[in-house]
Parts: sequence; C-alpha cells; structure tokens
Amino acid sequence: MLLLKSFVIGFFIKSAASFDDTVTKIPVITSITRTREGKIAFAVGNLGAVALVVVIASAISALLSDFGLLRYILAGLIFLLALNALRPARRHKYKNKPKHPSGLKLLSLIGIGFVVAFVSLIDDAVLFIPLFANEAVSYPLAVAGIFGSTLLDLIIVILFAEKLERIKYSHVISFLILTAIAILILTGIL
Repeated sequence: MLLLKSFVIGFFIKSAASFDDTVTKIPVITSITRTREGKIAFAVGNLGAVALVVVIASAISALLSDFGLLRYILAGLIFLLALNALRPARRHKYKNKPKHPSGLKLLSLIGIGFVVAFVSLIDDAVLFIPLFANEAVSYPLAVAGIFGSTLLDLIIVILFAEKLERIKYSHVISFLILTAIAILILTGIL
C-alpha cells in the first residue's frame, strides 16, 4: 500500500503543481511549433528539465530535512506562488511557423522546451521538497509518479494544445490548487 501511495502522491503533487506550468507552456508550444515532431522535441526538453528539478529538490530536501520549521516555510512559499498564479498568463502569437522542422530546428526546440520547463518548474521544486523529506514516502515511486504525471501532461499538451489554450480563468484554478497544497503541507497531511 505504501508503494501505491508513494506513486499516487508523486503523481498528484506534480499534476497539481503543473497546471499553472501547462497553462504557461501551451501558448509557447502553439506559437513555436506546428508539427507533431516539433511538439515532441519540445516535450523531450521538458523531460530533461523535470529530471534536473527533481535532482535539485531532492538535494535541497536532504539538506533541510532536519530543519524543524521547514513545513511552515514551504507552505508559506507555496502560498506566495499561489498568489503569483493569480496573474493571467500572457498569450503570444508568432508568425512564420515552419511546416517541417529540420534537425537543427528540432535541437533548438529541445533546448527551448528545456528552458521553458526549467523556468516554470522552479516553483514545483518547492512542492517536491516536502515530498522527498517525508520518510513515509518511497522516493523511487514518488519520482516515478512525478514522471508519470509529466508524461501524461506532455501527451495532453501535444495532442490538445490548441484546445487547452482556450481555458478561461486558468490562473484562478492554479491559485486554488496551489493554496490547497499549501494547506495540506501546513497541516501535515502532505
């Protein structure tokens, strides 16, 4: 049961935290990619960024695990991120989209995917720290849950990016999700 719980918690934390990141990625991916290959290249860069953020969060968790007020500090930081999520994402439209990306363009999209994901995932690292500091959670399965959620998120973005771009009030939904996570961490549930 611990194993399934660890996977589900990792999946839930990443899914909840990634809603605001997905809202940020959608305008970028729809504006710079037109083909499925371009979207997949962007997604590969995203996976690399998630791996790096997991390593960083794990290291920070190990360094701060003995700090008694960690739960309160992290809950406060997550609530500040929730307040920041209230600002609507800016939408960008670019012209001159290539129809079939070349090898160099695909590498460029991988790099752009990495940078966009890394910048938008920095706040997720704050959410991963209590997950990794929790001794009742299996680290490998929590990481598997994080990557499972990431893959599902990327598949949804690749297949439905144009439709998802039309979601209204996504910034309010992000605020509510992040506030709920902050409360769960503050109360010790997460």
